[in-house]
Amino acid sequence: AALEQGIGAYRGGFYQQALPALKYAADKGMLLGQYHLALLYADNASATTDHVKAHDLFREIVERNARVVDVYDEMAFYVGKSLTALARYYLNGLPEHGLRKDAVRAAEYLQQADTFFGDPDAKFELAKMYLTGEGVEPNLRQGLTRLTNLKDDGHVAATAFYASLLWEGKLLQRNDVEALRLIRWAVEVAPVQERIWIEDTYRSIYCGASAGVRQKAEGQIAGFHRSLVPRPATEADERLGIAPKHTCDNGE
Repeated sequence: AALEQGIGAYRGGFYQQALPALKYAADKGMLLGQYHLALLYADNASATTDHVKAHDLFREIVERNARVVDVYDEMAFYVGKSLTALARYYLNGLPEHGLRKDAVRAAEYLQQADTFFGDPDAKFELAKMYLTGEGVEPNLRQGLTRLTNLKDDGHVAATAFYASLLWEGKLLQRNDVEALRLIRWAVEVAPVQERIWIEDTYRSIYCGASAGVRQKAEGQIAGFHRSLVPRPATEADERLGIAPKHTCDNGE
């Protein structure tokens, strides 16, 4: 009951109510309680943010379960996600925990999350690393192939990142219409944790696009989105101040 209450409160954005329920479930050794409590601590928009505690919980989940959980078990999903979360701490470092940046270690965790647990977020992080050569041997073809596959599978963050590459025209042939079409879809369905940077990417592409590009993209967008339901702003978005507000410098 505590687990259900905690997860429901967390998903609704009621973090203060979620905290004691998730702590209780986590203390009882429930993997789902530990995982969602780690998410709560890792959330920068939360008043309960504590990345040290988040890191330790993700590590505990990995150390206790990565070698014993069956990859077909429903809990494997959360182990894979925990591996990816742990990798991101190594990618960025965690000075308050004495954790230095270690891209090689991060890549190892991501490879494990990808290979054994099929985590699409791990695939996305690896794709970016292959493009930059951070922690792995640079491999432009590998990075772009992974990114394209994720985009085709509907991975929101990968789609937004792919759109930015199309707009920049450095690693991919520039295509302003396709970039605007893709980022428009991504911004409509982006999850809360990805909203800020995807919103910024959308604003940059839309505001920089010509009227002709916007008109062409709009025609494609109408057909492309007909079967999709845009992600509405939630009460949690409103409280966190990240409800969509698209405005160019000229007021458009």
